[in-house]
Amino acid sequence: MLVEGLRAKEIAARLAVSPKTVDTYRASMMRKLDIHDVAGLVKFAIHRNLTALPVPELPLQSRAANGAE
Repeated sequence: MLVEGLRAKEIAARLAVSPKTVDTYRASMMRKLDIHDVAGLVKFAIHRNLTALPVPELPLQSRAANGAE
């Protein structure tokens, strides 16, 4: 959910936990993995195939320019 750019409050709402719980778990993972920022945590997850980068939908105009129509 961090990869999706969600904030702790949004993640907490989806998981029915406190935002503080989300922050605590994130900080714990980062400490144990010796990662110092959220970008590093996202990179870690992607490199280990724990998640994939969300692929944004191209606007119709861009798809036509790329021959996708």
